[in-house]
Amino acid sequence: MRRGSVPLLMMNVVLITLAVLMLARTRVGGAGCEKPERREETCVGEPGECPEIHVGLALPEAIRFGAAAPTVSIALFIDLGSVRSRQIFQRVTRALGAGTIGRATELRILHAPGACDIREAERCTAALTVECAERLAPGIGIRAIGVAFDQQWQPERDLLAGVAGLGVDGNALRNCVATEREVDARLAAHAEAARRHGFVEAPAGFVVVPGLPPRISPFGAWLTEASLRSLTECLVDRRCQEEL
Repeated sequence: MRRGSVPLLMMNVVLITLAVLMLARTRVGGAGCEKPERREETCVGEPGECPEIHVGLALPEAIRFGAAAPTVSIALFIDLGSVRSRQIFQRVTRALGAGTIGRATELRILHAPGACDIREAERCTAALTVECAERLAPGIGIRAIGVAFDQQWQPERDLLAGVAGLGVDGNALRNCVATEREVDARLAAHAEAARRHGFVEAPAGFVVVPGLPPRISPFGAWLTEASLRSLTECLVDRRCQEEL
């Protein structure tokens, strides 16, 4: 070994060690949600998720329920064949109806990715039916979703008849489900929005406080009425933003 090569080798080892230590310190102490001690302080109940995500919010048209002039919006991705989606839908609509959230809140219902991967599947027919009901009778879509979820337990269900019973023309509804391509495009837009925000299954969604940029906090199937109120207050009061 050449003279001087040992000190040079030792110096390289020291430099590499320092670089590794600096990288580790950056990953633990840098900005964002990677600090383990911060996760317990945030207002998102899902472990490991950032309390607030600043993204450009662009949601497609969807069935809406709640305040006409909202200060808070909830985007909820559902699967009409999912029992958990039914439970979360009922919790959120119950909270809005009872004023539990304490804010002027709007709910937007979007369909999860894969809702119509198989067009003949029951959950695809259900998604098309409730969207067509909303198209034919604006404002009735939220009730149509309730009918679809209620019929999950009925072995001989007739969703078209059930939704038509809400006051939608049955023939027009059947024709829309079979032929209306704008409804197909709407479901595709919902699936793309879910993928853009990182949701691959339902139920899931986020609470949004509009602004520049909007303040967003995600949630999953764990959502309760109490945690929904907590998420909303956290965003409105900007406590989530202070955690970042």
